[in-house]
Amino acid sequence: MHRPEAAPGPPAGATAQCKDSTYSFSQHRQGTCSGHGGVSRWL
Repeated sequence: MHRPEAAPGPPAGATAQCKDSTYSFSQHRQGTCSGHGGVSRWL
């Protein structure tokens, strides 16, 4: 399981960009980007 990470662009396998500009690899929408301001956009 990946934790959200900062990157200049979407890393391979990322599923969402969080509001703090990190990318999430969550396979489920529930709880994605929790602690990172929520989801900015789904990829």
